[in-house]
Amino acid sequence: YVENKTILSTEHGPMGADEVNKIIKGGNYGWPIASYGKKYFERDGGYLNNHEINNFVEPIYVYFTAIGISEIVKIPEKFFEIPDLNNIFFISSLAGKSLHLVKFDKNYNRVIFSEKIFINKEIRDLKYLDKENIFLLALQAPAKIGLFKIKD
Repeated sequence: YVENKTILSTEHGPMGADEVNKIIKGGNYGWPIASYGKKYFERDGGYLNNHEINNFVEPIYVYFTAIGISEIVKIPEKFFEIPDLNNIFFISSLAGKSLHLVKFDKNYNRVIFSEKIFINKEIRDLKYLDKENIFLLALQAPAKIGLFKIKD
């Protein structure tokens, strides 16, 4: 997600620990040295878990139980028809077969809430269609297109 000088990135982590990061010029996010996840094989050692004390930028949010994070899309205020509903996003997941409704603080430094909306399909990608006020969901296994809207 990119808007003005704000860049948000979803990072599909190792075993566990999918991340949402606010990208800062010159920032080092620790990969492949630091992660809150685990390596798939114990013989490969582990990661440094605390980003900050190891001079890496901490994620804004970590899904410790991996959701198979994929896309992040800002939700326009008109979608919910609630004025002043700012910094609300959908984050899609493959493994979790869900959309996560996420609100960030005004500076995108922390998550205020993250609510899971179970779709029961792996969601690869999202696209908002302004004219129709709906979200298209690119689903996989089997490949399909889903529609997500607020019920009239």
